[in-house]
Parts: sequence; C-alpha cells; structure tokens
Amino acid sequence: MVSRIEPDYHAWFAQADYLIYPWLQAAARFETVTPADPAIPSVRIGTFNVSALVRANVKAMLEYQRELRVGDNHSLNALLRFAF
Repeated sequence: MVSRIEPDYHAWFAQADYLIYPWLQAAARFETVTPADPAIPSVRIGTFNVSALVRANVKAMLEYQRELRVGDNHSLNALLRFAF
C-alpha cells in the first residue's frame, strides 16, 4: 500500500479599517501563508489602501501592496469602480 502525504498549510490575516469621513475610508491588512514544506519560506504580505466614494455608485481606490520578506515585490494600484 502506498501512503499519501496530505499537504498542510497555515494561513491567517489581520485587518483594520478606519472611517475618516463618511465618504473616505482607510484600511491596513497583514496576511501570512505558511506551507507544510519547511524548505519553502512563508509568504507575508502587507496591504494598505484608501477608498473614496466620489459620487453615488462611484468609488475610487488607491492601494499599495508589499511582500514583507522580499522588499522588491510590491505594487501600487489605482482603481475606479462603477456600480449600476
């Protein structure tokens, strides 16, 4: 009989939201994923964003995301969302 190895991952996150004005919100999120293989380092990501309700059904967001272990892996995104 062949034995199977079930992969085991651990993941968690913490997030904080702050309402600056009724139309302006800031958020920060920290998350980590640890695979079962000790040879593979865990992934740790920090995300920070600001969201503004420009008009009814129109939302603008500015988001910065960074891999905390490797400082070279980061992104800055600007989003405009419409809901109809």
